[in-house]
Amino acid sequence: MRELETWKKQSDEDEAKNDEARLENDRILKRKEFLSREDESKENRKLSSLRKLAARTHHQRPPESPTD
Repeated sequence: MRELETWKKQSDEDEAKNDEARLENDRILKRKEFLSREDESKENRKLSSLRKLAARTHHQRPPESPTD
């Protein structure tokens, strides 16, 4: 009976360690994914701002005068 209890206790501890390792891997993956998406979002905002600035600059130029 003691051997069975010892085996069960060890089995439960091993399972808990495996579960913890899986959760840690998921957490790291999600953190990396989050940081990657955050960087992508920052880059998209920069590009959007540059496009808006370019559009405003293009619309604010005085009309070209005829060269004739």
